[in-house]
Amino acid sequence: MMLVVASASAQRYWDGSRPDHRLTFGVRAGFNLSKFFEDGIGWRYRFGYQAGVEVDVNLVRSLSINTGLYYIQKGYKMEIELGPSYIQKFEFKPVYLEIPLALSYRIRLSDSSQFQLNAGGYFAYGIKSSDESFFNGDFKKEDIGMTLGAAVTYS
Repeated sequence: MMLVVASASAQRYWDGSRPDHRLTFGVRAGFNLSKFFEDGIGWRYRFGYQAGVEVDVNLVRSLSINTGLYYIQKGYKMEIELGPSYIQKFEFKPVYLEIPLALSYRIRLSDSSQFQLNAGGYFAYGIKSSDESFFNGDFKKEDIGMTLGAAVTYS
């Protein structure tokens, strides 16, 4: 009985039928949260912004592959204690061009909107920074990582 109930509920959120369009193009804008990791340093998360164009390769109505090209601001905040009562604060705002590759699960909300859950990876290349020496020091311009996200789309 539980298997019947579980499979009936799952079918409500999965549509394996053929999509209306194999390719869908769009514009994306939003915010992101980033942090650099290194042992022993008190780096904190920093909010940034992103904007770009995207393309979805629709496999079925509920599943697609998402990619694109984004202008994305990453970075971090850091505090270093230089004395008993003096803390130096730093904030770096590097900007990257990023190409994500994610699997996107979609739930239809109405005829013109969907809710998406996205998970995958990305490759990014640094193009500028708030600190001129950022990419000349220990940091490379190339960045590879994971991407997770949620979105609501309208057509």
